[in-house]
Amino acid sequence: MLSGLVRLAIHQLPGMDLDVWWRSPMAGWVEMAAGVGEVAPKEAASRLHDTPRTTERWLAGDPVGELQFPHRPTVMRVLDARAGKLGVEQVDHLTGWLTVSLAFQSLPLSLREEVKRDFAVRAQQPWSMQACVESLNRQSHVAGDRPVLRDLVSLLTQIQHAYSAKQRDLDCAGRLLDQLQEHLNQEDVFWQGSHQYIHDWFSGRLAALQGHLDDALRLYDAAVEGAWWRGGPNQHPILDEALIYAVGVGDAVAAKRYWDKTFMLGLNRWPKRPLDEQERRRLAFAFEQRFHPQLAKDRIPPQMEILVRKEPFSLTAQQLKKPNAKVKHAQGRTRRTPLMDAVREGTLEDVKRAIAAGGDPDDFIQESGEGPLSYAMRRACDRRDALIMDHLLRMELLPETVNRQSSTSRETPLKIAIEMADASAVERLVHLGADVEHACDYVPSALCYAMLLLHGSIHRDDETQERAYLSGRMRGDVHDAKDGAVLDIDLASRRLALAQKRDSSPRNMEIFKKVMDWYIRPPEDCRRVVRTLLRLGANPNRRYKVEHEDLAEWTPTLFGAQLGDLEVFAALIEHGGDPDAVLMQSSALDLQDAMWIAVGYGRHAIVDYLIKRTKAVGAA
Repeated sequence: MLSGLVRLAIHQLPGMDLDVWWRSPMAGWVEMAAGVGEVAPKEAASRLHDTPRTTERWLAGDPVGELQFPHRPTVMRVLDARAGKLGVEQVDHLTGWLTVSLAFQSLPLSLREEVKRDFAVRAQQPWSMQACVESLNRQSHVAGDRPVLRDLVSLLTQIQHAYSAKQRDLDCAGRLLDQLQEHLNQEDVFWQGSHQYIHDWFSGRLAALQGHLDDALRLYDAAVEGAWWRGGPNQHPILDEALIYAVGVGDAVAAKRYWDKTFMLGLNRWPKRPLDEQERRRLAFAFEQRFHPQLAKDRIPPQMEILVRKEPFSLTAQQLKKPNAKVKHAQGRTRRTPLMDAVREGTLEDVKRAIAAGGDPDDFIQESGEGPLSYAMRRACDRRDALIMDHLLRMELLPETVNRQSSTSRETPLKIAIEMADASAVERLVHLGADVEHACDYVPSALCYAMLLLHGSIHRDDETQERAYLSGRMRGDVHDAKDGAVLDIDLASRRLALAQKRDSSPRNMEIFKKVMDWYIRPPEDCRRVVRTLLRLGANPNRRYKVEHEDLAEWTPTLFGAQLGDLEVFAALIEHGGDPDAVLMQSSALDLQDAMWIAVGYGRHAIVDYLIKRTKAVGAA
């Protein structure tokens, strides 16, 4: 199989010197990259790694263990100044060969020699599908008849029961795992390796639940590595559990390695996103659910924070002395300043008193990004109480404050203002320095997001967004993580279960409808936000894809043709929107421009507008 892979690569992506490649795949790749990039091989090799000695070992054929996936940045670094002059196809070509070269150089030398010999003789002894099927059938029959497998099934069932029972029986799980290891020790090395990762996996869970940090990390790592080539469907639950545990206990290196693997296996959707602080905080919610009662190293809010007050909220004299002091709440799970508490629970007068006492409206909590402005914006959105928000926005806030992302949802004040369809707040935030071209939710700019919410307000019966959410195409949030779903592949099952619960009774449906009615703003308010953003310089031709793998690239203007709101579409054109832009390159007979979209969606007012506009331009 491996020699066939090399033969296929050589046939489809020629240019590799196989004589050099068999000796050292990395050396062969460096020569190939140097030739494509028109640089000296020695110069190309020097950019592989910061340590020359490491590069020498790689070029000599030693295993490569430090070039982390994805590999495209390595290709761009090696090509340096030439990278921008090469076509995308050439860079993809080099990236593919680098991936194959890294994989082969990581194989045992004996296996590489066998692959090389097979490559040489396979031309004289063609590979046969039927012979392969017969060989696999023979091997699987022998494997399936081994007593160890019958014993494994029984033991694993008992181990899983010990873990899943209402009161975990960890002592029982430990005894069963010892029995499992005894069975594995009776097998030869090959069969032992094929099942040892399962023992490591459940042993890692036992160590984790018992609080044995080092043992748990070691065993989870062994389970992930053991399952990588043998685990099949078990790779998914093992990676999921190992990732959640590594994040929860603060092992950033292991968590990053597992995170990369989830994208390599397709458990998370591309494009790959960084495992940054907010992503780790999201996963930490699943850690506390999976490994209860242990607490995550990252500070995250509890499932519910209960505040008991004998009288209405009021700042004490002590709080007014230190209005910016970071005070711990919920046993240290969250932190807030007295000013932030006043914004959340108090009146406008409480907030004014805190600021007069020296409270800083630009202050924020490091781990969450939350601050007085984010709390005020969310209060205005959720409770429709905008007094405190309006007061803070009249102050000269810093650009960093109005652009700061808060919570694991990465909400900026501008995003929240668009959600509440408050055009005045949007305009004030932009004047304070809010970036209208910064990514907003799942789309690349504030205008794109405002158009999306306008569509939801006008076309309430369109289920496109709901279907995308339920199918797991929208990124996971803390609500998913609190139910244990952190990988993209697990989101759909959790969300569909919620939808079934919603649809299970008229009362549940009525509650859902009331919530949607509360949060979806009137169309005219949404239009006002779009017009405001356009007047403030938002780009109506900003390109974006609905799905990463899509060929079609939309713009707010093209989306406006689908939306069908004539007033908004005319405003987009008035502010530079290009109706002649196309979703994708196509033939002259199939020009996928704004007219094509409007016709396809039956937006007759847009069609009439474009026809009149074309006639007016022609007459001019």
